Amino acid sequence: RQAMAIGLVHAVYPKDEFTEHVRTFAQKLVAMPREALGVAKVAIDMADSVDRGTARVFDRFAQTVLFSSDEFKDRVNAFNQASAARQQGRG
Repeated sequence: RQAMAIGLVHAVYPKDEFTEHVRTFAQKLVAMPREALGVAKVAIDMADSVDRGTARVFDRFAQTVLFSSDEFKDRVNAFNQASAARQQGRG
């Protein structure tokens, strides 16, 4: 619990519940956009070794790549379709 108090971990679980929580967390990761997770990992890894200007350039590059990916387009289309379906259900 001390590690959580100082921000080293985001949660602490009893030993008998640990595996269940790890599986739940892993399922959430699997559902996330793979390309975005990869870019986020690179950004975190380089955060303490580059200056602010370089970080901004990387951020712009990452957004350009991610926002033009097929995965992004598919997720936006799915969101728009679900939103349209909800709107039709109200009318």
